[in-house]
Amino acid sequence: MIQLLANAFVAGVVTLSGGHALAAAGDQGPVDNALSASSVRLVETGFWSVGPGTRDIDFVSTCLGGLDSPGRLAPFLGETARAVSNVYLFQPDATADPNVGELFTMSIIAVDKANERSLEWFVLLLGSAESADCRRTEYLSNPAVESAPSDLAPTVDAVATPDLGIGSGSSRLDMHIVFTSAGVQHRVAYSYLVTRTERELVALRIASFGDGPFSGIDAEAELAATVESLNTP
Repeated sequence: MIQLLANAFVAGVVTLSGGHALAAAGDQGPVDNALSASSVRLVETGFWSVGPGTRDIDFVSTCLGGLDSPGRLAPFLGETARAVSNVYLFQPDATADPNVGELFTMSIIAVDKANERSLEWFVLLLGSAESADCRRTEYLSNPAVESAPSDLAPTVDAVATPDLGIGSGSSRLDMHIVFTSAGVQHRVAYSYLVTRTERELVALRIASFGDGPFSGIDAEAELAATVESLNTP
């Protein structure tokens, strides 16, 4: 059942992305401030902006309710405020291998009190083992992956974690992919995290490519810091 709901919500992501509910003046300021504080932390860590998160063109999974592309989440029922970060890139230095690095995107969405319970669904979805299995199967079912020679076939692991101890509820899903080309192993990892406060949902995605070096950013700590910002008057 949870995957039927995820599929339905993704249809909204695809058709309604770019839509925006009118923001309530009292909600938009704290949401904007929390996202700005996160962006400052990213820049201080060595990330830089490569474009708006609302124009993220990455594939949108049918398994994760749009959380794998947080910048393009469809408008929520009772939405009162929304802020979407840019896509941030980390690479070790200017001459770095373009196939090595990290990408980060975050969205914060607030809803009115009548719809606050709907936010819990996203926490349950991302922390579900069923969602992890769905995402792994979805990746391996991609025609480009299915048709790859056996010596190039990737190994894929996907793990859901249902409780991170952040906010009023939180979860994450991690997917690790390893494939071989010309005898060399290549690694890709995706982490999707979500938490909710009383009326806000914070969703982030971080992807890493290659063997590093990486920024060392702690995605859970960033999620917790953003919640703290939202809770600070």
